[in-house]
Amino acid sequence: VACRQLGFSTEVGIPRRGGFYGNSPAPLVLDNVVCFGNESSILECQHSGLGIASCSYRDDAGVQCLGPCENGTIRLVDKMSDREGGVEICVNNLWHTFLVNTETN
Repeated sequence: VACRQLGFSTEVGIPRRGGFYGNSPAPLVLDNVVCFGNESSILECQHSGLGIASCSYRDDAGVQCLGPCENGTIRLVDKMSDREGGVEICVNNLWHTFLVNTETN
């Protein structure tokens, strides 16, 4: 649902819980969110009620949107800016991380 709402046509979204991407300074407004996949908005998913949140920021939700990509293309993730971040490469139409031997550059 989140990936579709963000404009990705992907069918695969991997939920990331526990503040995986860090904690947002924004106010907490939703808790106990359960989506079934047919909703067009997060607000259409089941939840405790708008503005009712008994969780903490360490429970911030996140998602990794996976989808078709062209083999060999790369992208930046967890960006510090639009020019720096982690690098992923597309292999077999899915995004993957890879390792670099720092001793040989």
